[in-house]
Amino acid sequence: MRIVIVTYNSEKTIAACVQAILSLGEGDTIHVGVHVCVIDNNSTDRTRSILSVWSDKVTLIFNNANVGYTKACNQGILSGTEKYVLLLNPDTEMNSRSVGELIEFMEASPKVALAGPKLLYPNGQLQYSCRTFPNPVTFVCRALNFGEKTALIKKHLMTGFDHATTMDVDWILGSCMIIRREAIDEIGLLDEKYPMYYSDIEICRRAWQRGWKVTYVPGIVATHHYQRQSSKRILSNPLAWSHFRSALRFFISTSEGRVNVPCIHSVRAKSERSISTSEEA
Repeated sequence: MRIVIVTYNSEKTIAACVQAILSLGEGDTIHVGVHVCVIDNNSTDRTRSILSVWSDKVTLIFNNANVGYTKACNQGILSGTEKYVLLLNPDTEMNSRSVGELIEFMEASPKVALAGPKLLYPNGQLQYSCRTFPNPVTFVCRALNFGEKTALIKKHLMTGFDHATTMDVDWILGSCMIIRREAIDEIGLLDEKYPMYYSDIEICRRAWQRGWKVTYVPGIVATHHYQRQSSKRILSNPLAWSHFRSALRFFISTSEGRVNVPCIHSVRAKSERSISTSEEA
């Protein structure tokens, strides 16, 4: 497995994220073939200096520009050939035992293209990380912070689901998402027309359209410091506008029935031309 972590000014969380993966607790073993790759999108804080501590254990790729979250994820996917890729946000913590369990689940579930664990907030509260596909109404309700007040949002967030049963779902949050490389080879990479938001939703939709499954695996747990930055100060927040543009693109493509499949070889060529690699371990 290749664990891909994309950072940008992530000095507050990246140390805990990497330490959780690399540290061994009692009875834990690092699953054979697990390789950690961190792609930094030209951070201006202390992220790079923090990462340099693990330069002998982790592949570090330092981009000379912020190429966007989705493109950097594809860069990490293309940097290896492992059977599985785990996309892990720098504000998410998952230990080596859970990583191994996620691999074991995928090995036993050949029809599953993407899977995600149960996500918890740092205080142990459940995070609704598996959901039904959004529509314009659910998007507006979420943007206006209606929370879980309406039946529509409750259905979208699957609040009535016990979150204790392994279940096929529409989509899972990309903050901790394992992808089968065989599925990537068939359906394509993450769609870079979605620079940050909705790329996880879009690839899950594409997987279902191609006959694959997307599964929520609550027996495996990770901690996510989820902040919903795009929901704050909506009118003046660039992340909010990026979220809006991606949502609009997704809804238009859904109504038109299009399936966007990025060309792997094209993306690889672009990455090799525009990205500088500072250090690999």
